[in-house]
Amino acid sequence: MNNPKVSIIIPVYNSESLLTDCLMSVKNQTLSDIEIICIDDGSTDNSFKILKDFSNGDKRFKIFHQENSGAGFSRNVALEKVTGDFVLFLDSDDWIEKDTCEKLYNQAINLHSDLVLFDAVRHLPDNQSMDLIHFLGVDSNKDFSSLSFDYKLVKNKVLNAYFGVIWSKFYKSSFIFENNIKFPYHKLYNDVEFHVKSMLLAKRISYFPKIFYHYNRIGQDSLQTLYVSSSEAIVFYDVMCGIKEFLLENNFFDEFKLEFIEFTFKEFERKLNEIDDEFKLQYFEKIKLFLKSLNISAHDLNKISFYYLVFYIHSMISENYAEFKLMQDNYNGDVSLDDLDDISYSEKYLIKDYLFILENNFSQLVNYSEELEYYLNFYKQKSLSNKKLINHYSSDEVMHLNDMIKYLNQQNDYLMDENLELKNQLNESIISKIIKKISGLR
Repeated sequence: MNNPKVSIIIPVYNSESLLTDCLMSVKNQTLSDIEIICIDDGSTDNSFKILKDFSNGDKRFKIFHQENSGAGFSRNVALEKVTGDFVLFLDSDDWIEKDTCEKLYNQAINLHSDLVLFDAVRHLPDNQSMDLIHFLGVDSNKDFSSLSFDYKLVKNKVLNAYFGVIWSKFYKSSFIFENNIKFPYHKLYNDVEFHVKSMLLAKRISYFPKIFYHYNRIGQDSLQTLYVSSSEAIVFYDVMCGIKEFLLENNFFDEFKLEFIEFTFKEFERKLNEIDDEFKLQYFEKIKLFLKSLNISAHDLNKISFYYLVFYIHSMISENYAEFKLMQDNYNGDVSLDDLDDISYSEKYLIKDYLFILENNFSQLVNYSEELEYYLNFYKQKSLSNKKLINHYSSDEVMHLNDMIKYLNQQNDYLMDENLELKNQLNESIISKIIKKISGLR
């Protein structure tokens, strides 16, 4: 007996209200030579009964039940049972177009693809709007029917949480098994590492510019929906460690260092905002440890966006989460000095920020002059007097500031002699503003 052409993997957890639509979308595929592997992950509703009902009279359905272990574990169990030539992952509250398997299978065969990318649509909770997810953008003039490529063509999609999902890809089974690509057993974010590994290891990738997948956010009671307030959100630190380890072991880290740094900053900040307050302190300490482990140079930081640069600086110079939050809130304009103690905290953090910048020689920050000027003006408007500030600092700290001013003046003179154009820029640059600002403290 020949193997089925496609194995569809569906982990299921408490999704009875949406499960029937999901299963009907696979049952009615125009390509009938498929197997449908459903792992019931300890559902407490009628999900398992619905699965059994669908399997009656349709031998393509393979139903398994286990204690609740999470989506990553469920998908790994399903992968061990795969006999199809290709694999498609589907969440139990989503659905696919009826020609999904047929179209993707034919393209994968014709182009000898390890991986086929395709488009999806996100149905938003208001039940009125949709968010289109185009992998390579809409380009009606480009013919993808005969195009094969590797990750270099879609490099900006590799370390990208928006595209870091498994359900918008069609995988060759042998590619997964030969590269030993598995899901981590985290209950959250388990598909991110799988996505990164498969995108980078695939030798032949193709793209089918059609929406096949419907990602449903209207019903939230599913396997993927765990409260962000749960301490499980801390596992994102482990996810990032796993991705970093993979990049290093497979010689991708240097090539993707900049993308990885920005991806790390963006996702760590997002999770820090989402996680429940009781876990923020623990999570912040993990963030600091991870950022330190990256050994980020001034050269690296000069290339990232200003927004994430501020996040990094505040993370590094903060002694604890409370101080970090105060700096972030001050920067965003969310805190008034009227709410602070007599000590000029905003001035203190401004100096700490700039000392960090200066000591690490971030010369390219002249490119961020407008943003930093706003930053400086905000503190200037809301700060206490320089006299109170200077009284707050020790003589050693004042001496250190003066040394930094002297060094910068020397560097400034050198640069102006070397480059007349740079001289004109520096006169209006943030470095000049820093010198003037700190000079006023002497």
